[in-house]
Amino acid sequence: MATRLRHVVKRRRTPEQVYLCNWFVKLVRPGKEQPNDQVQCHVPMKMTKFDIKNYFEKIYGIRVAKVNTRIQLGKEKTLWQWNIKRKKPDIKVAYLTLADQTFEFPDIYAKHHGDDAS
Repeated sequence: MATRLRHVVKRRRTPEQVYLCNWFVKLVRPGKEQPNDQVQCHVPMKMTKFDIKNYFEKIYGIRVAKVNTRIQLGKEKTLWQWNIKRKKPDIKVAYLTLADQTFEFPDIYAKHHGDDAS
């Protein structure tokens, strides 16, 4: 009588996995005056409004009331010598309206009043 070999299947213990997003968001100083509860940033083209809201709420802990987006077309430049057109990539701009907070850009290049050379 043949004996059966029993293979013991061991499950590997995997460590807890941490999922990081592959997106980056760039905070931008707006060209026009905006309300204190609104923030402007550049986001990847594939991010939806829902993704942007979850990104700021889950990662940074900022409550977002509303998200508006627009696509800013890249500038096109023509090189006349060779009749070649070059285009910069398009940018998706997101405007976040904060729920209970206000945001103001810091004045990095403020002149210090205590440093008088005269």
